[in-house]
Amino acid sequence: MKTKLYFSAAFLLSFSLYPQGPNLKPSPTGKVDLKPLLNVDANENFGTASKVVLPNSINYLNPAPASPSSAKTSAVNSWTNITTSPSPFGSLISFCKPLHYNDELNAVCFIHRRPNTYVTSPPSGTSQQVNAFISTDFGANWDSTLVWDDLNNWARYPGGNIYNPPGNSALSAAYVVVAGPATSAAGGWPGNYYGSKSLAAFNNTASTVPNAQQWMDILNPNPNVGRHDFAAYAYTATDDGKMRNLAGVKDDGTGADTAVMLITGTFNSGVFAYSGTRLNPPSTQDGIGDDNWVSRPSMAWNESGTVGYIAVMGQRTGSTGRNTGLQPMVWKTTNSGASWALIPGIDFNTPAFADVVYHLTAQGSSTLEVPNFIWTEGFDMAVDGNDKLHLFSALVGHYSTHVDSLFYTSSWGADGYKWLHVPGLRPYLYDFVTDGANAWTYKTIDSMSTEGASDQPTGSGFNENPWSLNGTTKLRLDARIQMSRTPNGKYMFYSWTESDTNFTSSAKKFNVLPNIKVRAFGVDENLVSSNEENITSPMQSPNPNVSSKAFWHFMSSKTTSATVNVINPNLKTMSAKLPFTTSNNPGLVSAAFSTTHWYNCTEIVFAFGTDYISIAENELNNVQNSYLYPNPGSDYVSLSLELKTKDKIEVEVHNLMGQRVMSEVFSAEIGVNKVGMDLSQLEAGIYLVNVKVGNQSSSKKLIVE
Repeated sequence: MKTKLYFSAAFLLSFSLYPQGPNLKPSPTGKVDLKPLLNVDANENFGTASKVVLPNSINYLNPAPASPSSAKTSAVNSWTNITTSPSPFGSLISFCKPLHYNDELNAVCFIHRRPNTYVTSPPSGTSQQVNAFISTDFGANWDSTLVWDDLNNWARYPGGNIYNPPGNSALSAAYVVVAGPATSAAGGWPGNYYGSKSLAAFNNTASTVPNAQQWMDILNPNPNVGRHDFAAYAYTATDDGKMRNLAGVKDDGTGADTAVMLITGTFNSGVFAYSGTRLNPPSTQDGIGDDNWVSRPSMAWNESGTVGYIAVMGQRTGSTGRNTGLQPMVWKTTNSGASWALIPGIDFNTPAFADVVYHLTAQGSSTLEVPNFIWTEGFDMAVDGNDKLHLFSALVGHYSTHVDSLFYTSSWGADGYKWLHVPGLRPYLYDFVTDGANAWTYKTIDSMSTEGASDQPTGSGFNENPWSLNGTTKLRLDARIQMSRTPNGKYMFYSWTESDTNFTSSAKKFNVLPNIKVRAFGVDENLVSSNEENITSPMQSPNPNVSSKAFWHFMSSKTTSATVNVINPNLKTMSAKLPFTTSNNPGLVSAAFSTTHWYNCTEIVFAFGTDYISIAENELNNVQNSYLYPNPGSDYVSLSLELKTKDKIEVEVHNLMGQRVMSEVFSAEIGVNKVGMDLSQLEAGIYLVNVKVGNQSSSKKLIVE
């Protein structure tokens, strides 16, 4: 094996993204209103859309395979078709939680609206039922059971989980529990459904046990719960036997949500008794009196169910400076939900978040960068083994912090991008961490190459969006940012979707050919994994049914326990099985078709190295966003790295035994620096390229062919 990797100085190039100095940034060309994306249409109208809607030259039925450079590592790829639903609508909202793994029973459950071909007993309509799919062998075999069936109240956006009595290890003694909003023939959202069923038997009849199916009308609220609207969010089960989900509250019945409702189900004599806890966000109000917070709440609990967090995004009363945007307002409980306390928000005015703010631009006529938590790409939360909250999100800058303009963000160029999509101004993904008492911290997890395509005719990416609803409107697409964790909370997992722009129409930055990407974080190691996994388009044998077609995915809120392998003092690997679903249809271009749900329980190996990943991510230079291309490579590969200050770049190459095979130091300039690497004398195999700038370092896996 070669012991020296030669770098050619002729390939060391440097240029600035924008003029020297951290405060001189490009100006946006316009603005975009995200508020219409709050709406959820109750009238689905599936069956009326055109079956051929191809707004550009992409072949959505048979897209080109992903390029090797976009498939960074290989993963087990065993996607299977497990069931269908009458339309994609039940999977549209990533904040719903229909997919879960129960570690006590070793069971995976997936809650969905039942297929058109499914025959209930007695036979009924085709639009109102909810099924549970259950597997106890990670998806090799499944069984289904009907949980909700009501001819008058049509189930939509289902979430659910398995209730397992404390100490039980038999699936037959467990129950499946579902919840969600409902519509009716008259339209609108008249209330919410709550169903449960014993798993002692699987059949096509909903339980007839009294209160196994509970309807909660918004006009005649359940006295123990209270009025709540659109109960579609964050379904959770914990080891104390509690089942929980979230909803909004419209006090006047017609306007915007004014509160969040936590609905808690407690098992009682074979069914569930529900109670409600109302939380009022301390937000400002706009000129017409609507509260300035976003009705997409999220929730996360520790394994025992004693510590929990609930969050919404809004402009907090009394906030100043960079904290005046749509940002997390978080409540915490330490007594299983008996009481809740609002905790301090992230303080973006402090130097600790200078690097986060640096990646934003000042909006409109302002000179102040104010973070907006871009909930339209999704955000999610999980609680680690130390009972700390992890909140995973992307950020954009506000166009204006005025109370009437909070939902406006910048737009860039003729396509109206929300990000400029150049180094330094990409959609970066962050994990914000708090215990509710000490100041928030953060980790930079990754960045995305694309952004969601709008469902609005005047929205960004509408023409590129392949999912037609009725010829004039479409179904929105987003990154569906989600989180998971191991049962003991020692490892956290992050997933999102993005597209390879080598194959999008005119290389546009819209997420119309999505693949699922995953990274991990070690809580005890305090390290982000050095590898990012592409689990729908791996380098080896991608499944053509999901590769570049991973629409509307869900990641289980919990994974299997981790297996850890210590290779040497500076390198360890961790593996776990992560259940996923993704949904599409044979036409891939119309909501008129039934939706096929694909399932994969991928066992992924993540690498963690103390020599490779920095924990000082509040420095200006963020080397995690460096990248190698092409990868795999044969004779030559480039390393690209953007710097905000003049510094030196230290590069080391290690084999998988941890042996260093080269070491080199380069001078660098502000802006994007490119370093050429000669691979011609290197044997084929896998290497770790460690890039260090100051006290930051990052490891990139390099495959030499």
